[in-house]
Amino acid sequence: TLNLGKFGRRRAVIKGRDWASGQAFMYVYKVNASPLVVRRSVFLRVGMFHPGYSCPGDSGISFDFEYSVRMWWHGYQVGLYNSQFKDAKMPPGSKGKGGTMRSSSSYRTRLEQWRRNNLRLYYMYPGFHHKRAMALVK
Repeated sequence: TLNLGKFGRRRAVIKGRDWASGQAFMYVYKVNASPLVVRRSVFLRVGMFHPGYSCPGDSGISFDFEYSVRMWWHGYQVGLYNSQFKDAKMPPGSKGKGGTMRSSSSYRTRLEQWRRNNLRLYYMYPGFHHKRAMALVK
């Protein structure tokens, strides 16, 4: 089985290689959207991001997981590679406490949305999420 933890700088190593480019690459059934690369034609064919994954002004947490699962559902593959994307630097002294991590109430809201949105995946893609998706990745 694949170790589907976090990948990238100071994290787990992407174990596979793309045969054509030699770049570190592996298929995964869901990825984070930072950065997400999709051909425009595929993005429009499969459908854009699901509007039910956040209200205006709220965290859209897990919208990227839903989109990844939807790509597999429609017969496309999802891969992970190191894009050399650089995270934005937080101001000195902020300790990463911005956005949905800025206060205990916004963090609670973020967790509630994360739970709701992840459960929604099981209802949207019955019999697919996890077991079937992992079988496609192998």
